[in-house]
Amino acid sequence: MIKNRGIGFGIENLPRIVRGEGSYLFDDKGRRYLDGSGGPAAFCIGHANREVNAAITAQLEKVACGYRYLFTSDALEQLTQLLLSLSGPDFGHVVYTGSGSESIESALKVALQYYDARELPAKRHFIARQRSYHGNTLGALSISGYTERRAPFEGSLLDVSFVSAANAYRPPAGVSEDELTGYLADELEAKIQAVGPDRVAAFIFEPVVGAAGGVVPAPPGYAQAVRQVCSRYDVLLIADEVMSGVGRCGTWRALEHDGISPDIMSIAKGLAGGYIPLGATVFKHEVGDTILQAQGGIMTGSLRRNWRHTRPGFFHRPRIRTRSRHETTVSGGPSRQPRGRPARVRERSDLLPMCRQRRRGTWRHGDHCAALQCHRQ
Repeated sequence: MIKNRGIGFGIENLPRIVRGEGSYLFDDKGRRYLDGSGGPAAFCIGHANREVNAAITAQLEKVACGYRYLFTSDALEQLTQLLLSLSGPDFGHVVYTGSGSESIESALKVALQYYDARELPAKRHFIARQRSYHGNTLGALSISGYTERRAPFEGSLLDVSFVSAANAYRPPAGVSEDELTGYLADELEAKIQAVGPDRVAAFIFEPVVGAAGGVVPAPPGYAQAVRQVCSRYDVLLIADEVMSGVGRCGTWRALEHDGISPDIMSIAKGLAGGYIPLGATVFKHEVGDTILQAQGGIMTGSLRRNWRHTRPGFFHRPRIRTRSRHETTVSGGPSRQPRGRPARVRERSDLLPMCRQRRRGTWRHGDHCAALQCHRQ
């Protein structure tokens, strides 16, 4: 055990893990632990996946990173094409990050720059939900309705408005389950009107609440209702799918079940399966194209699509145009090949069908045990 790590919360005396295999971890005393949550909801294809490890090793033997302002690569463009094809035709731009928190920060910055590009600089305000958690950084924490985590940092957080959590188990006082979706949509609309539609940039929410609630889905019709409210008032809809997306709910996007697309979506965790830090912010054609046409580039990343829209002198270094027709923004170029490998492994496997079966409530205990045994390898 490492002394004086400054962790606190009573978790200083932790087992020392020495290796992982599939769904299990092993400590230095030979004890085996079922990693039921996949660590922080990240290890979605298990530990020590041989194909992923081999891809990482092969890439590191070639080059670890290509500086984003100077180079692109086949690996980078293949990953971008994969993400956009899985996300659906509404999406046309990707900004890569190193974590879920950074993906949220990028989503906020893209929203602000979008309205600045439209010459609506007053739209700076965000609306979020109570009992939500969006990340460790100050911007992400600002939009988190998590009092315990916010308290030590109050005074340095953004001014954000909050609406009720979408939790049928603990609804607002006096609101029945049948009334909940309508109540929450009306509450969001009233909050936008109170702040002023000309000041609100975006509403952000988790399709399935994770750390702040314990796997809490919204009531039926909620996503469609808030989508309509946001569209009515020219407010961007940001989906935080860092924990719930990338196949965890049985579809690539968690909101596919609801039949809607957000304007901006943040993903991470399962994207690289915990093997390498990786996140991404994916957004619609209209959002990215508006920024590129007005300002030449997105100010939370690097490589750009459509160089003809870039103002002379906007960048001070040579620029390499990608062969992809999509925007790519990434902190490192050639080393992205292994980062996309977990997504390809998951796409080929039966993990997503099993998640969909689980969501429909037809999962049996025997199926679960068989699945764990299957994915140990």
